[in-house]
Amino acid sequence: MRQEIEFTLIYNRHKTQLYNYALKMTKDRMIAGDIIQSAFEKFYLNMQGIIKAESARYWLFTTVRNLVYEHFRRQKIRLAEDITEVELSDEYSNPDVIFEAKELKQSVNESIDKLGADLKEVFVLKEYGGLSYEEIAAALSIEEKLVKSRLFNARRKLLKILSGKIKNRQEY
Repeated sequence: MRQEIEFTLIYNRHKTQLYNYALKMTKDRMIAGDIIQSAFEKFYLNMQGIIKAESARYWLFTTVRNLVYEHFRRQKIRLAEDITEVELSDEYSNPDVIFEAKELKQSVNESIDKLGADLKEVFVLKEYGGLSYEEIAAALSIEEKLVKSRLFNARRKLLKILSGKIKNRQEY
């Protein structure tokens, strides 16, 4: 009974971040959902071996990452277009606000796609997964300094891409 309660708490704490990460990487809601389900099934079966609660987050993100890449290997798909992970809520009733918000999300997603796989993965893990530098380094098996460097470069490149889009839009 204790294991079920602990599992439920961990599931509720991490499911949204894991789903957003999987969705950002796969661009498919059904596949992302399947990956999260598989990851939590594996987690449940291996809970006994995961000693600390903090380790659960790292273990889950690493498992989801591995399942995403397993999916790509099976499908022979490369990282491509992003989709928005959250639909606009109904509280926005003004069509202009809805249009601008969708346009902004599309612009940001297109810009993230231009980052390249290494920069994109670090950016998505940090911004959409909410992982720390240390957790990203462990999940990707790279140095923490490299994580910081890639994240800095990703943000700088995104700023440059988005600034160019804004400038081009203002010229019209």
